[in-house]
Amino acid sequence: MRLSKGIEIFLQDREAKGRTAGTVKTYRDQLRLFDEWCAEQNIVEIHSVRERHIERYLGDMRTRPNRKWKGDVSPVTIRKRAIGLRTFFLFAKQRGLIKQHLAKRIEIPRGGRRRPKALTPEQVVQCLETRRWKADGNLLRDYTLVVLLLDSGLRLAEAANLKLADVDFARGLLRVRSGKWDNDRGTVVLNETAALLRAYVGPRALSDEPLEMPVFAHPGGAPLSKREIYLLVKRRAKQAKLEREVSPHRLRHTWLTEYLNAGGKIHTAADLAGHGNVNTTLGYARTVSLVPVQQEHHKFSAVRGIVPSAAIIVASQTTAYALGEALPPG
Repeated sequence: MRLSKGIEIFLQDREAKGRTAGTVKTYRDQLRLFDEWCAEQNIVEIHSVRERHIERYLGDMRTRPNRKWKGDVSPVTIRKRAIGLRTFFLFAKQRGLIKQHLAKRIEIPRGGRRRPKALTPEQVVQCLETRRWKADGNLLRDYTLVVLLLDSGLRLAEAANLKLADVDFARGLLRVRSGKWDNDRGTVVLNETAALLRAYVGPRALSDEPLEMPVFAHPGGAPLSKREIYLLVKRRAKQAKLEREVSPHRLRHTWLTEYLNAGGKIHTAADLAGHGNVNTTLGYARTVSLVPVQQEHHKFSAVRGIVPSAAIIVASQTTAYALGEALPPG
């Protein structure tokens, strides 16, 4: 069987198992690159692939420039491609497409974890300065969307799929249906955000059939696509004169980073964010500031409450002066 055929069978299996379109596309892109590399090495049949070929491919990735962005392929990307190959060859062995258990021999590179990027509090304020935004008929919609992403941590697809029936305006509760991994969950927003949502939705909230009505839509009622939301966020951030690239995913990073920065619990954050593994949430905990740590340290330090003696300070300064050192000003 040709390698390309085996890849298509694998992708069809992922789709049948309910993997999201984004996940399937990632597998397709990763495995297409491997298939192209194998073709360059005159490796066409799936049963001809050996462990040494996979090792050479991953090694070759370290010396090739990134095809999409400037610079080299990052360690994070190489790690993801290795994981994708292991998943594919595990499937191939289970389906009998190959005899060798190549998946067991694929070593996943260590390190290279990309730190989540978030806006600073000052950048959040700047992003929401609507006086910088172009005034048009979508101003309230766009402002509501950006605020919601910053307050709820919804993913791009989750915001695009949000329906009126999923919003409890009175209590500030959101129901996220068919999130990543097809998991449903609930999340919360501030009362102010819920009120903003209600003001934007207006009479649509009183519709007899609100279940399928999208929250974020064009003036004619058609829902905003994921691509349109992505471009909307970038356009409004650019109008706000933000230098750093802003995207819906960065707004999600910002929400979670600030949640943990303010002392929020890891497991609660994981539930609200829809993380299937709490280790994903821990990746954000490594990026927060030391403010919560410092506050806790003040409570439990062994020398808390002890004020250095003024006599000791004066004596030390006098000694330093006697040795020819200048006394500090004041």
